[in-house]
Amino acid sequence: MAKILVVTKDLAEFLMYRPVVELLQKANHRVTVVAEGLSFQKWSDVEVPYLVGVGAGDISPEVFQPDLVLTGLGAPINLGEKFGLDANKLGVKLGFVEDIWGVHRCSKAVPDFVCTLDPFGKALIASHKPYNGRTIHVYVTGSPALDRLSKVKPPNPSDLPMMQVLEKHEKVVLLAGQDESTTPMVEGLVAALDQAWENYILIPR
Repeated sequence: MAKILVVTKDLAEFLMYRPVVELLQKANHRVTVVAEGLSFQKWSDVEVPYLVGVGAGDISPEVFQPDLVLTGLGAPINLGEKFGLDANKLGVKLGFVEDIWGVHRCSKAVPDFVCTLDPFGKALIASHKPYNGRTIHVYVTGSPALDRLSKVKPPNPSDLPMMQVLEKHEKVVLLAGQDESTTPMVEGLVAALDQAWENYILIPR
């Protein structure tokens, strides 16, 4: 049985590491979760046996004496990077699990292994200059956060109210915005669509 420390901050990191933690626990490893930010409440809701809630206080993996540290890679990174760097100093094995291409670059710590999405993610890790000359094992695993979708059965498209709306329009445009810059973009996009088509529907995310 190994002692494994998992460090998370945001919701994405919770979604990424929850199935990993479950698998490790089923394999009889002792997993301690060090959670800050929004991830703490999520871990509390699923009743993880060993949960430490912290702010940005002075805490180190040395306190837990783990065999392995797994950290989140959110931006801006906080305890994820601190615990990663401390693991490097202490000689404790460090691992990353990526949910987006290239997020290994968020941490200055050097992992022993990285689980990534696909061959493109693996190529990005191989080209990361701080890793040059280091032995870093890279595993293409996909995203653990998406495993829960494997049992989802798609509905019959004809039963979806959305399909009935879409069938009435010549063009369908999905706008996948992200932050405040999306708002002015909508105005320009609508003006362009009005010039191109009379019968379209715009779906902003």
